[in-house]
Amino acid sequence: MWNEFTNLALGTVVSVPRGSITHFGVVVGWADFFQPLIADASKTLGRVAARPLVEFADGAPCSVVGYLGNLPPEIVALAAYAKMGEPYNLINANCEQFVNEVHGLEPKSEQLRSWSTVVGIWIGVAALLAMLIWTQKTAQA
Repeated sequence: MWNEFTNLALGTVVSVPRGSITHFGVVVGWADFFQPLIADASKTLGRVAARPLVEFADGAPCSVVGYLGNLPPEIVALAAYAKMGEPYNLINANCEQFVNEVHGLEPKSEQLRSWSTVVGIWIGVAALLAMLIWTQKTAQA
């Protein structure tokens, strides 16, 4: 099953589904039996860490995202190692921001932006409904 992942280059971004989101990591080396070593900002571990692909995937199907930036692979891996142990934070230090940042890109998270938009829309709808109900009640009084 994991044979297709044995030839991944340093810096390659991989992903696994985690419910309604996608979790990202980056290849920083190789563990036992030529299994890629994946660095990620892990919510489960609460920090940036490196672990074998099987542990990173935790039973979920793994996908290759590709190579995000133009930095040399060794620089991407070194940037990931430099962040080891840094705390995970959903808002400003999540897995998607991590892989972008180590590739020399803006540390952004499209998933977080999308979820923020959805939450903002729901708050707006709830506020409008509350205002309509309040307006109707005050008009009846």
